[in-house]
Amino acid sequence: MMEKMQFLFATFVLLVAVAVIFTYEGFGRAGVVVDKGSACFNRYSIPFQLASSYPHDDTTFTQGLFVDPLNSSRLYESSGLRFRSRLQHTELETGRVLAAASIQPASLFAEGIAYRAFDDSIILLSWSAGRALTFDRANLGYRDGQDIMYGDVEAWGLAALSWSQLESCTAALQPWLCPGSRSCLRREEEPACFLMSNGSNIITLRHPRTLEVIGSFPPLKHPCSGEALSRLNELEVVMRPATDHRKASPELWANVWFSDIISRDECLCRSDKDRAIRSSWAS
Repeated sequence: MMEKMQFLFATFVLLVAVAVIFTYEGFGRAGVVVDKGSACFNRYSIPFQLASSYPHDDTTFTQGLFVDPLNSSRLYESSGLRFRSRLQHTELETGRVLAAASIQPASLFAEGIAYRAFDDSIILLSWSAGRALTFDRANLGYRDGQDIMYGDVEAWGLAALSWSQLESCTAALQPWLCPGSRSCLRREEEPACFLMSNGSNIITLRHPRTLEVIGSFPPLKHPCSGEALSRLNELEVVMRPATDHRKASPELWANVWFSDIISRDECLCRSDKDRAIRSSWAS
């Protein structure tokens, strides 16, 4: 029951992220059009029910979020836009901002965030500067001198993959990891690695200390047409509960920017060459 509740809550959190991002019908500007009345779309659609609705600050241009590891009724959230970017700690039920930190320099556009448990920090990506900032989780204090320069042209979403999640999919992930990459990771440190998106249909695995690329998944594709599924944005690793027929396994969920669709992909634990095509949708 607890695993099921965590699964549903994680799904809800991702829906919250999408609700405060500009949305358009279908994929539109993502370059792929989805006919929501088609048999293919219906085949891959995931039914869901809205369990609750909470107030949210409409000035927040949400880019990333995760549940407070010490209090599941609170969220950490990054808000973008140049000269307005910030990191904030929010009370879920009231929408009240408990604490906030402005991003400096102000020209940085805040993007995805993820929790790094081994040093109790929050890693915040910037959109086009190739630079990540590090903050204390407890007080949102900026850790001067701990910026990470990762050099990418763009960075969008970030999510943590725990050791238990990584090891549950070791065989499936092995083909996509760089040679020797596992040896550079520290088993005593959580998370095992980060997953990062850049607005394309490529998801990379990143070293938790340096954000160096340690692997990448095959390009994600539209489940019906096989076209590139681009503009993957905010990422969440969601544990799918075990059933009588399958063990619990992590899935990658991502909202597609400029659409109201969430891509749900089993790619983390699929080892066949066409696994990237096996997506489904929540809309």
